[in-house]
Amino acid sequence: MMKSDILTAIGAVLVVLALATQAASASHFDASIQDPEVSSCPTVMKGEKPLNSDDISVLVTNTGASAEAFSLRLEGPDGWPAGFIQPSLLVEPGKTAKVSTLWVTVPDVPPGEHTLNVLVGSGEESKAVPVSISVLRCRAVELEIADDSKSVCSENPEAVTYDVKVTNKGRDKETFALAASAGWAGLSKNEVTLEPDASESVTLTADPTEVAGVQEIEVTARSLSSYASEKKSVKLEGENCYDFSAVLSPVENSACIEKGASFMVKLENTGTRKDTYAIVLPEGVSAEDSEITLPSGDMKEMPVSVRPEKSGKMLFEITVKSSNEEGLIKTLSGFIEGLECRDVALVMPKPEKDTICSGEELEIPVIIKNQGQAEETFVLSATTSGTFEKTIIKLAPQETETVALRVGTGGLLGAQSISAEVKIEGTDIGDSDSTEITVENCYSAELSVSPEELSVCIPDNAVYSISVRNTGKYADTYTVRMGNSVKEFSLDSGDVISVDLDVELQDAGEQVFSAQLTSENGATASAGATLVAKPRESCYSASLAPVLAANINLKPREAGAIAVKLKNTGESRETFEITLDGPEWVQYSPERASLDAGGETEVYLYASPPVGIEEGRYAATIKAESKNAKAESGISVNIGENFFVSNEGKAMADAQSDGFLGRITGAFVNLNDLPIKTLALIGIVAIIVIILAVRMMLYFR
Repeated sequence: MMKSDILTAIGAVLVVLALATQAASASHFDASIQDPEVSSCPTVMKGEKPLNSDDISVLVTNTGASAEAFSLRLEGPDGWPAGFIQPSLLVEPGKTAKVSTLWVTVPDVPPGEHTLNVLVGSGEESKAVPVSISVLRCRAVELEIADDSKSVCSENPEAVTYDVKVTNKGRDKETFALAASAGWAGLSKNEVTLEPDASESVTLTADPTEVAGVQEIEVTARSLSSYASEKKSVKLEGENCYDFSAVLSPVENSACIEKGASFMVKLENTGTRKDTYAIVLPEGVSAEDSEITLPSGDMKEMPVSVRPEKSGKMLFEITVKSSNEEGLIKTLSGFIEGLECRDVALVMPKPEKDTICSGEELEIPVIIKNQGQAEETFVLSATTSGTFEKTIIKLAPQETETVALRVGTGGLLGAQSISAEVKIEGTDIGDSDSTEITVENCYSAELSVSPEELSVCIPDNAVYSISVRNTGKYADTYTVRMGNSVKEFSLDSGDVISVDLDVELQDAGEQVFSAQLTSENGATASAGATLVAKPRESCYSASLAPVLAANINLKPREAGAIAVKLKNTGESRETFEITLDGPEWVQYSPERASLDAGGETEVYLYASPPVGIEEGRYAATIKAESKNAKAESGISVNIGENFFVSNEGKAMADAQSDGFLGRITGAFVNLNDLPIKTLALIGIVAIIVIILAVRMMLYFR
């Protein structure tokens, strides 16, 4: 072998040894965490379990050529209790195995991120695999204060309370200590024990002796067994509750002696609370109110009257006191000067029209002037007749006012003196004046009634003609009444009118009616009339009676007729409605008749009994009735042989001639032997028979 070949072989051996040494020194395993981030509540809490191999999945991979048992160990964060992991894990070459036994206790630490290392070793080689454990906020407390900002008066404040709600937001029952930062504030409870999600309200009472500006009170809730705690602050602001400003204006004024001068007190509540102010007034000073209540920020002006009792300048003082803040008092000073100044004048000018009609109203302008140096109230009065439109007036110095004096002239005639006076209210200081007028009668009328005597039947109305003449100087509108009848009309001077009035009658007998006239301008007149009211029965009557006899005697299969006389025995024309109560086979005519007083007419009845009717006596009543009268008459229709007497020497024909117009049979009648009325009745009966026959034919068709 050549020397060069030997050197090459040696080099190759060295390379192989170097590679083998490098391979022997390289890592032959790997370790990892399937989910390197884990979250959990502290496992020391009730109901919580330690983290285990399901929570922290440790995987070890053997990349070596032979099976090997790898060592395992846990390294927790500082202060954490030692956990447990199985001491070793056997992994086949080329395989990955999972740690099956592992427990980690999470202590009661504040929420946050914490790192746990899993140490995997092989011989002297070790590898740390980190696990990030996020500790959740599983212990917490919450404070709620609904109204966390209040105010009190800076001086002598009253105690105020706050409602504090404590809620356990954790997962374990815990006891919380409660505290307030201010020494003048306290809680109704210092501790509360709450189940998870339970709440309890406690009262925070702040009772300071004085509050300047804004004060803060810190309320703390802290768990006695965990890190859970909460802080909330409330505010208490000191206010200027009671204060006010008062101004008097003007500061100086003047008035006549025993008269009031006006001042104004302006009050404004500058505090933060409602307050009532007492107004203390000295003698001679008056106001409507003795106290005023104002909400915060409100202002009110109160009129004040100051009345000087003598001449000269005088000081007065008004005191205003707060009812809620003792010692809060303000005094207002002013000056009033008394003046000697009172006088008045009244002027009544002569009216433009000094002659007027009686009943007219005269309006006289009366002039009043305040000739004094102060405002005054004046009282006006009419000393003879008339009325002022207003009797009280108020005038400033030298001010003039015209007031109407209205004088009614009703009942006055001839020359009249009208006078009036004015006085300063409450004094005898005054003035008066008068004027002259002439009153004449301008409105009159004449009235007459026609007829003066009248006779009327009840229920007719009495109709009177009323004549009226306007005898006055001017046109007028009149109303005339008589009984319950009224008419109204207008007439120019000298005109005449006649109107009819219907007077309704109530009772019979002689009565006296009076027509009364009045006018818009006061004219009156009257006139009487005598009326005799006659009862209805003496004015309206009628009679109804058979002309000859009240019976119709018929043999079977015969027809007959009778005449009844209707007479109007009353005093006025009447229209009668004629009706019949009786068998339907009895007909009559006419059905209506109009008759003058004393007039008469005949009503005809026709009896046509049907075949087979039972023999006997049949009654019928004929009636006539008008608006004011009525009459009736009864008749009898007798059917049968028994109603004819032949053996006493009186034939039936003779009986017919006594009261009947005749029996209608099939025999011929000698018309020349019959009276004209009988012929007329026969004609009427024939017509009725024809009508009935036609009706019967139409019915059976």
